[in-house]
Amino acid sequence: MGGPIPDRIDNVSVTCKAQVYFDGRVVVHQLLTADGDRIELWAIQPGEYRFGNDLAQRFRTIAGRFRIRRGEDASWTCCGPGDCFHVPTASSYHVQVKEGLVELIASSDEGQV
Repeated sequence: MGGPIPDRIDNVSVTCKAQVYFDGRVVVHQLLTADGDRIELWAIQPGEYRFGNDLAQRFRTIAGRFRIRRGEDASWTCCGPGDCFHVPTASSYHVQVKEGLVELIASSDEGQV
């Protein structure tokens, strides 16, 4: 997920039903590329959230500022537009958004965005 932040992703199928978490404060839309890679577009409103994941993912910040903490004992890291972070398989992470909307793009370790 290096290079410039994409403003569009061509040749994908879109899952119509969004994944909605935390009473609608976190919304995730899934895209499927022609190669079978899954891409997720996240929209996160202000708040603090804990997530768990089964698969390793790479995230890239499209818009907004937030902090992330991977694992229970890790320190917080600040992120903004263009920043990337990795979440390993079978782990948890916390996201804290103080203001505004955070937009992320995520892919599995095998997929490229």
